[in-house]
Amino acid sequence: MNRHNICIRLLALMILFSVGCSTPPEIEPHPAQTADATAVQPPIIPTTEPTPVPAYVPAFETAACQFTSTVEADIQCGTLIVPEDRAHPERMIRLHVAVIASRSSNPAPDPVVYLNGGPGAHTLAAADYFAMQFDDILDQRDLILFDQRGVGYSEPALDCPEIMAEKLAHLEADLDPAAEKANVRAALSACYTRLAADGVNLSAYNSAASAADLDDLRQVLGYETWNLLGVSYGTRLALTAMRDFDHTSTIRSVILDSVFPPQVDAQAVNSGNINRSFNLMFARCIAIAACNNAFPDLKSRFYQLVDDLNREPVTVVVTDRETRTAYRVPFNGYDLIDTLFTVMYSADQIITLPRVLSRLEQNSTSVLSDWLSDWLHQPEYVSLGMTYSIQCAEEMPFNDLAAFEVSLETVPPQLVDFIEINADDVAAICDLWQVEAADPLETEPVRSDIPTLILSGDYDPVTPPSFAQETAAYLDHAYTYEFEGQSHNVMASSQCGMELAVAFLDHPDVFPDGKCLEHLYFGFVTNP
Repeated sequence: MNRHNICIRLLALMILFSVGCSTPPEIEPHPAQTADATAVQPPIIPTTEPTPVPAYVPAFETAACQFTSTVEADIQCGTLIVPEDRAHPERMIRLHVAVIASRSSNPAPDPVVYLNGGPGAHTLAAADYFAMQFDDILDQRDLILFDQRGVGYSEPALDCPEIMAEKLAHLEADLDPAAEKANVRAALSACYTRLAADGVNLSAYNSAASAADLDDLRQVLGYETWNLLGVSYGTRLALTAMRDFDHTSTIRSVILDSVFPPQVDAQAVNSGNINRSFNLMFARCIAIAACNNAFPDLKSRFYQLVDDLNREPVTVVVTDRETRTAYRVPFNGYDLIDTLFTVMYSADQIITLPRVLSRLEQNSTSVLSDWLSDWLHQPEYVSLGMTYSIQCAEEMPFNDLAAFEVSLETVPPQLVDFIEINADDVAAICDLWQVEAADPLETEPVRSDIPTLILSGDYDPVTPPSFAQETAAYLDHAYTYEFEGQSHNVMASSQCGMELAVAFLDHPDVFPDGKCLEHLYFGFVTNP
C-alpha cells in the first residue's frame, strides 16, 4: 500500500510547532464545565548540582532587526554572542534578539522572555504575530523575543532546505514507501553533510545549551530577574532553565502553556494521546444534539473513510501560495489521519472537523485543499537540524520500545499502522542524524519552588492535560488550569488564558482567578 506523507510531518508524533489563529465561524454553543485550579504537593527527589561558572564572557551587540515589523511598538534588536560548546568555547555563535518595550512609563523591572516551540520553530520571522498575541503583557512589562541557537535568524541556522526541495519535487508522485524513504534520506544526508562540513557541532544544539544561552541573555541585557513564558517545546526549555538556574534566584516566575515535561516517554504515550484526542472530539459531537443529528456515528464513519481512502486515494489540489503552482496530490487514509492529527492542534479548526469529514465522504476536498496549501511551506519556518539534534539526543536514545508496543494494543488498527510507520521514520532519521545521546538527567522530572502557571487544552493531541499534572507533581508552587474546548497553545486561542497569565505575572504567589473558565464554550459547525 502506497503512503504519501502529504502534510510533510517532519518528526511525526513528536512535539511540533503549530499555532491555529483563524477566526472561528458560527458554531452551535455548548457550555463547558468549570475547571478548577489545582496545586500539587511534590514528591522528594534529589536536586541537581549547580551549573559551573562559564569560562567565557557572553557578549551583546546592538544591531538592526533582521525582520520587518508593522506593529506600533519600540523594538530594539541585537545579537547575543556565546560559545557553540561551552566546554570548548573557541567557536562562537550568534543569536538574534528583539526587545519590545512596554507601553508603561514605569514598567515592571522583570520582563517576559518568550520561548518558542518546535524544537526549532522560528520566532523573529513572526515577531509581529507574537507582539500582538502578547499585547496585554506589554501594558506592564517588556517582551523579549529571540531565535534560539540553531534557529531562524541566529547563526548558524540549522535549516534543511534540501528536505523541502525534495518534497516539492515529488509532491504529485504516488511513491511507494521504499522510494519515498530513500528520497528523504538522501535529502537529510545532504543537509547533515553540509552542516558538518561547515564545522557545526550538531551535538552542541540541545536544551541544556539553550538554557545556558537564556541566562547569558538575561545577564547581558542587565535584568536581575525575569519571567519565562514557554509554549510546547518551549516549556521543556523553561523547565531545563528552572533546573539549571534555580539556584541563581533570577527566574521570578514561569508560564508553561502546553507543557512537555522531560520525564515523559513521548513515543510510548503518543498513540494513547492521539486516540484520546480523537475520541474526545467524537464523543463531544455525540453529546451535542446539533452535531450528532448532522453527523451521526462520526467515529465509525471516520475510520471507514480511512480504509476507503487507503484502497482508493483521492486527488487533492494543493496550491503553492508563493509561486501559485497547483499540484495534484494523491491523498490516502494515512494522510487523512495525519491531517486530523494536525487539525487537532487548533481549537479554531476542530469545530469544523465533523463537516469536513462528511464532505470528504462525498468527495469534496476543497477544505483539505485550503489546509494543505496553507501548510505547504510551514517546514520553512522550522530549522529542522535543530529539531533533529534535540529529538535524536534527548528523546530517541531513551525510548522504551516495549512500552511503545504495549501502547498500540488499545488503539484502532488504522492508528496502529499510521503510528508504526511514523515511528519507523523517526528511527531512520536518528540513525542518520548522528548526535551524542544526552545525559540521562534530561529524562528526569524537574523540581523547583519557582511559582509556575501551567495551562493545557483538553483537545491537545500531543501535550495533553495529564502532562500538566505530571509536571506540577514536582513543583512546590504550581497552578494548573485545564481549558475545555481548547487545544495546543492555549494563549493563542483563548483570551481567558491570557488573562490568567497577566494576573499571574502581577502576583505569582497567588492563585489566578479562574472565573473566566466558566464562560468557555465549545461546539461544532453544523451547517452543510
